[in-house]
Amino acid sequence: MQNVTRVWLCYGILTIVAIPWYWRWIPGATTLIFGVPAWAASAIVGSALVSCYTAWLLSYRWPDELKGGGDQ
Repeated sequence: MQNVTRVWLCYGILTIVAIPWYWRWIPGATTLIFGVPAWAASAIVGSALVSCYTAWLLSYRWPDELKGGGDQ
C-alpha cells in the first residue's frame, strides 16, 4: 500500500508542476526561458517528467505478476 501512495503522491506533485494555473500569482511568470514564457516551459518540462515517470513505472512488473496471479 505504501508504494501505491508514493506513486499517487508523485503524480500529484508532477501534476502541480505540469499545469500552470497558479503562475498568474508568481511575479516572474512572464520571464522568457529559451524564447517561451516560464509558465509554458514549466508545462513542457512537467509533461516530459510525467511521461518519463510513467515509462519508468511501467518498466517494472506489476505486483500481481510478481505473485504469480493473473495467469489464465
